[in-house]
Amino acid sequence: EIASVSTSSRLSSTLAMQQIKFIVLQPGDYQCPALVPHRVTHDLTIVGLGHVTFLKSHRHVLSVCGARLHLSNVRVTDGGKYDLGYAAFGVKGSTGWLTLSRCIVEDTCEVGIIAAAEGRCTIEDCQFRRSGRHAVEVRGMGQVEIRRSQFSQVWQGVCAYAGAR
Repeated sequence: EIASVSTSSRLSSTLAMQQIKFIVLQPGDYQCPALVPHRVTHDLTIVGLGHVTFLKSHRHVLSVCGARLHLSNVRVTDGGKYDLGYAAFGVKGSTGWLTLSRCIVEDTCEVGIIAAAEGRCTIEDCQFRRSGRHAVEVRGMGQVEIRRSQFSQVWQGVCAYAGAR
């Protein structure tokens, strides 16, 4: 099934619906939950139409656990306000796979993407700007492939350790 959402609360409820395989984000700002990140636990494609911005708070915007997520045409920012150890996007688990396409991660105190615990990530045609730490962090046997993407004014582009590939 396909769903079209235009509010943060509708996005939260739609992400929990296992039968939804494709989400269209209408133009606008989406405030992310402060206490629990949006979790993706089933295969899903999310596409932003026009100008779509995730306003990151204290947690990951999206956490991919044991599923495949393709995310396209969104911007993520926290306005440089939150420095609590959370990336904009996280992927973990041997069946976790995050693909980012034409996304922008900017003005954030933290990491753009973290791939850990065998999680995999493909980054295509994305931009990482003004990050307080790494644009991409890979650890714990995580894997990342980056194609045609730009890094500017980031503390470190890619940080890889603890068995990263």
